[in-house]
Parts: sequence; structure tokens; C-alpha cells
Amino acid sequence: GTAIATSVTRLLCQVPAARVGADPEGVHQARVATRRLRSDLQTFAPLIDRKWASGLRCELSWLADELGKVRDGDVLHSNFLAVLARNSDIDTDAAATLLGVLGQQRDCDREALLVHLCDARAIRLFEQLVDAASTPRTLPRAERRARKVMPDLVDKSWRRLRRAVKSLPDDPAIVQLHEVRILAKRVRYATEAVMPAAGKRAAKFAAGAANIQDSLGVLNDAAVAEAWLDMTARGLDGPAAFAAGRLAQQVTAEAHVDRREWSAAFEKMCRHSSWLTR
Repeated sequence: GTAIATSVTRLLCQVPAARVGADPEGVHQARVATRRLRSDLQTFAPLIDRKWASGLRCELSWLADELGKVRDGDVLHSNFLAVLARNSDIDTDAAATLLGVLGQQRDCDREALLVHLCDARAIRLFEQLVDAASTPRTLPRAERRARKVMPDLVDKSWRRLRRAVKSLPDDPAIVQLHEVRILAKRVRYATEAVMPAAGKRAAKFAAGAANIQDSLGVLNDAAVAEAWLDMTARGLDGPAAFAAGRLAQQVTAEAHVDRREWSAAFEKMCRHSSWLTR
């Protein structure tokens, strides 16, 4: 109950900043909070009413998607400006055309988000979340001692991550590393949800998962950028389409991942995973 209440509070505190929109970080943090709450509901699935949790997760998925459209546009804009600053050979006017298209899309997505955050569906969701924070629909098993129940809630996600890492080839594809990142994020959120009952070893374990997530994060940003540039280039004239191709090429070239970095983080998780065994 405490973990869900904490996640609900985190999300509802970020919604006003997302509405104001003065700082892109507001949307980012609201999106992170939404995803974390969905993860918490999945982590505690054995302890809470399935139908109740499924309904909340479905609505949170909708909210995360709407926040994600705005967040992706903000990240694309920031990353494109950084790439252009490092590559003066890319045509400035053509690049301005690309940024103009992105700007129009960001404005539309922003307006749509504001409508969604104020409509009946969002208000109903926020009311449901307040109820979830105060009276989560737990099952009898939730009354057991936390130290006996919590490790099992994380162990399933940890085993999935471990299998994914151990099955990687020597030169893994981007899609394989992206899957590792997703699994690491799930383990991190699950661990942080139970950490108050699990202690310091769980904190070090979660830190390793966060390091994997951070070190592989560049791959997700690159994939989103490449997909957007490819789609947008189809509707542009020659110079702008060429600039889109150059940007995509450069984004790919700069999306370098140091395997030693995330591998070291995974080994750290292995060293601090003993708290999962009872």
C-alpha cells in the first residue's frame, strides 16, 4: 500500500508541471511517474485484485502514451540541435525546415496533451488514483511479513533480465540491447518499490539496474530519432530530405555504447542479488 501511495503522489505532483509546460522536465517526470506506477501495479500483482489493477494499468498506459508524444518531441528537438552544433557541414536552411516540421508537431502534441489532461477520462483516472493510494485493493496474502513476500516480487523480473543478458551474442544488435534496457528498468522499478522492506543490499542492486538503463539509454533515443527522420523525409523536398538523411546517419554514428560500462553494472547486480534468496 505504501509503495502504491508513494507512486500515486509522485505522479499527481507532476501533473501541474506537465500542464504548465514551461519546463520540458515536467512532462518527462510525469511520464516517468506514470510508468513507475504501472510497474508497481505489475510488481505487486500477486498481492492485489487483478481486475482492479488491470483497469488502472490500462488507463495509465493511455496517459503515458499521451505524455510520451510530447516528451519524444522534446528529446528529438534537443538531440537534433546538439547534433547540428557538432556538424556544421549539414545545410543550415534544410535543417531549419526539419526543425520547423518538428516544431509544428510538438505544438500539436502539446495542445492535445493539455486537452487530455483536463478531459473527463483523465479526471476520472486521477480520482481513481487517489482512491488507490488510500485504499488499495489488496488480497489476504498482502498481510504476510514483507521480508518474506517482497523478494519473490522482484525475482521474476531479475531472472528475465539475467537470461536476456546471458543469451546475448558477442556483438549484440541494437534491438537486443534495447530489450536488456527495458528489462533492467523493470527490475529497477520493482526493486525500488520494495526497497523500504528490503534494505541496503536492495538499494545497491537497484543502483546497478539504473546504471544499465542509463548506459543503454542512448540507443532508444537514436531509434526514435531515426524513425522520425525516415518518416518525415518522405514528405520533404531534396535538400531537406538529404539533411534528414545526414542527421540520421550522424545520430546512428554517435549512438555508441560501451559494453564494459553496462556489463559492469550487471555484475554489480549479481554481487548484490543475495537478498532475493531467503
